[in-house]
Amino acid sequence: MSYKTPIIQELITGPSSDFIKYLSLENNDRLIFSAPYGHGKTTFLKEFFKDGTYSSASKTYKVVHLYPVNYSVATNEDIFKYLKYDIIYELLMNYEINLENFDFSYLEALPFYFKENILDILAPLLVLIPKLGKTIMDTYDKVRDLQKKFKERVEEINKDDKFFISALEKELIEREGSLYEENFYTMFIERALAQLKDNETIETILILDDLDRIDPHHIFRLLNVFAAHFDSKEGKKNKFGFDKVMFVCDINNIKNTFAATYGSNVDFNGYMDKFYSKAIHFHKFNDHALSLVNQIVNLITIDYKDGQSETFSFVDRSKPIVEDYRFLISSMLESGVINLRSFLKFYQKEIKISIKKLPIYGTRYVYSHYFRIVTLFDFFIQHFGTAEALMTALKKTYNSDQGKMQNYKYMLGDAILFLTVGEHKMITGEYNLVIDSKFRIDYTIVNQAQGTYCSIKKIELATSGEVEFGPDIFSVYRQCLQLLIRLQYYQ
Repeated sequence: MSYKTPIIQELITGPSSDFIKYLSLENNDRLIFSAPYGHGKTTFLKEFFKDGTYSSASKTYKVVHLYPVNYSVATNEDIFKYLKYDIIYELLMNYEINLENFDFSYLEALPFYFKENILDILAPLLVLIPKLGKTIMDTYDKVRDLQKKFKERVEEINKDDKFFISALEKELIEREGSLYEENFYTMFIERALAQLKDNETIETILILDDLDRIDPHHIFRLLNVFAAHFDSKEGKKNKFGFDKVMFVCDINNIKNTFAATYGSNVDFNGYMDKFYSKAIHFHKFNDHALSLVNQIVNLITIDYKDGQSETFSFVDRSKPIVEDYRFLISSMLESGVINLRSFLKFYQKEIKISIKKLPIYGTRYVYSHYFRIVTLFDFFIQHFGTAEALMTALKKTYNSDQGKMQNYKYMLGDAILFLTVGEHKMITGEYNLVIDSKFRIDYTIVNQAQGTYCSIKKIELATSGEVEFGPDIFSVYRQCLQLLIRLQYYQ
């Protein structure tokens, strides 16, 4: 069973203000909504457009939300057909479409043809619904009702059945994907969308989600269908008459796919800039996700495994670890090492971390919970599964604000307390070490009733003397993890 991202209101309301501003930009009729895979794009959009609509003070948006990944069974040539049938399905299922109000001016020259062939015309819609990943029974009655009402309407328009359609006219009308294609399904979509806009404050949006998860050739076939419309001289802004078309993807994945398909020398930006009117909207949620950190950490318990039944909360024993976790999780989110979905697997879930003995020096042991860095790794091992996977993640992790970290020396001291325990043996005193062959760090070990800690006194570079920031904190973290691996802590 696949994991489903929980709906957490902070992750919807938090990023909403920036998205509303983007959506409301004047003449912003083509949009790209970008974030890495697993960062909650679909969840956000589905919750933002709850029940297919969103209303602001000045606008109401009505949405048709599609997932072209379901078109993977189609040939490249059939993509446009699948797209139209998918739009019609969503219109029939989510909105009341009243044929009595349809403008049939396009069809007035063709009523005999449509009247006699309406069953053949509607049959492909029913046939392809299962291939769209949807249930045919949900819409069967609606299609049958559509057939009945459409036939009645055509009979009203032309009771004499005098019109005749030639084979050439039929071929031109039904040709799929043509710039001049005006077949029944296209006309139905256009009339239905016009009906949804019963006043000027309503706009319709077509959302094409998970664009970067489909076959590369299908991606560019879909994009080219819309690009051809953008380049045409028609009066409508977007294909089918949608006020806005939104492409949802990780734009970096699309860029890589484009390079693999057409070559790295072909201008990607020149190709993509026609698909957004103003700018690409990058969905950012890190600050809002971090508001959940305390909720997650408050549920962590540490279990003794030596026969005692005592447990205690992570934060009751060591409150600073909340900041350690906040820093590391925010850095991993920023670096793309973890995504929102994996982070939220720990939301409202009780996590137990066992205390273990560490053979640090001689025959003496220390316990793992003496060191926040070890307990922190114990938690992240549950994210990544193995110490090796965590090591790989730490190699990719960075933080663009390390130079602004107010608690840098505190975190560095916490790591050094564990990294150099073989030298200081938890005995109060002044010590020093050299890291990365260039940073000399002077530190003091202090024993107190509530535990032992390391205080950084001075960081020096051989070439420039004392500095505020020393080695990259993730480099020091990797050295701590490597020590744990050598001690066979995770076996």
